Amino acid sequence: MRSSCAPGIRPADFARLCGTNKRTLLHYDEIGLFCPALRDDRGFRYYDESQCDVFMVIRSLRDLGMSLAEIKDYLDERTPDSLEALLRHQQQRVSQELARLERIQRMLRTKQSLLQEGRQAGAGQVVFLPQPEEWLVLSRPIDSSDPAVARRALYAHLADCYGRGLDDGYPFGAMMRSEDLTRGRFDRYAYYFTKLSRRQEGAELFCKPAGLYAVIYLQGDYHRAEEAFQALLGAAGQKGLTACGYAYKEGILDELAQKDPEKYLTKISVAVK
Repeated sequence: MRSSCAPGIRPADFARLCGTNKRTLLHYDEIGLFCPALRDDRGFRYYDESQCDVFMVIRSLRDLGMSLAEIKDYLDERTPDSLEALLRHQQQRVSQELARLERIQRMLRTKQSLLQEGRQAGAGQVVFLPQPEEWLVLSRPIDSSDPAVARRALYAHLADCYGRGLDDGYPFGAMMRSEDLTRGRFDRYAYYFTKLSRRQEGAELFCKPAGLYAVIYLQGDYHRAEEAFQALLGAAGQKGLTACGYAYKEGILDELAQKDPEKYLTKISVAVK
């Protein structure tokens, strides 16, 4: 219970309590958005403890992008039903914002993992490594060495991924059929792809199978990969292994990490058996 000598909370104290400032409280009072609980005979303003919750909601609505005019319109006509509708709408907006922030967080983690992989990679060395199952978004089929055909497929693919939110921060990559590699057709792409950090329900994805892969890291121009592919196939042949399925070219260190294109790093891998 408030004593008779303490009519309420002074603006400065109320501002500190709510993490704001007196200037904001004065402005809200002037526009009729959030007014003091009472004024004494000298015109001094005082707030009530119960107003803290209302102020916190106003601040949250502002953080969610509502204008002061919109918040005032609600408060001027507030009812339990209108509050329920307002809360439901803002919950939807919060869910959308959380999903957006989660995508950004996945992108940041992806870039960190690529940077770490690039720092540990030995360029030009063929290694044979077990690779985990991965999930890829594929472009429409290309099956061509024509740069114009590939470019159109790439643009459509990137637009589709961005439009559907299927982007976890991995640079796009290219897939080649192993039979094209054995024929020396190293510039014939089957698909472009974008790798995801996890399987997403409702999205049509390609599963890159787990298994043994021959891997080489190419330093320099992404397109000048013929020697790297020849090294992969040669090393596999020496071990009595043959390429199968698809080969994959994917950026590890690109223009985001390096200013000099000759220092870009591309991972090239092909399943072997």
